[in-house]
Amino acid sequence: MRGCWLRRRNNLQHPLVPGKANIFVDGVFTSALYFPGLSPNETFDCPLGNDPSIQIIYHPRKEKIYDPKSDLYTKSTTATYAQCIMIYNSKPVPIDELTVIGQIPVFEDPQVSIILKSPELTIVYLERLKQHLQ
Repeated sequence: MRGCWLRRRNNLQHPLVPGKANIFVDGVFTSALYFPGLSPNETFDCPLGNDPSIQIIYHPRKEKIYDPKSDLYTKSTTATYAQCIMIYNSKPVPIDELTVIGQIPVFEDPQVSIILKSPELTIVYLERLKQHLQ
C-alpha cells in the first residue's frame, strides 16, 4: 500500500451520506471511490494517489549471522537484519504526520522466532497502526 492518504473526521453534527466521489489534488483528478458515509465524529481514510514530491528509498538490507549456542543436542543460529529507509520531502512545507508501514516476516515453524528490536512496538504505536489499517 504505497501512496498518499488523507484522514478526515466528520466534525459536523449530522452524518455525511454515502455515494460516489471523485478525488482531486491541486485541481488534478487522481482517483474515484465509493464514499461509505460518516456518522458525526467518525473518521475516514481517503486515498489521494502517489505523491511525487515525497520519495521513499529502501536501501539494501544488511545481514549479520552468528552462532551463539551450539552443542551436541541443540543448534541455533541467530540472524540480525537491518534496513535503512530514507524519506525525502521536496514540498515547501513540512509533513505533519507520516506513517511508514513495513512488513515483518511470519513463520509457521515453532522453532523460528522473529523479534523486532527497533523501532520498539509500543501499545500506542500498535493502536495507531491498527487504526491506520482499518
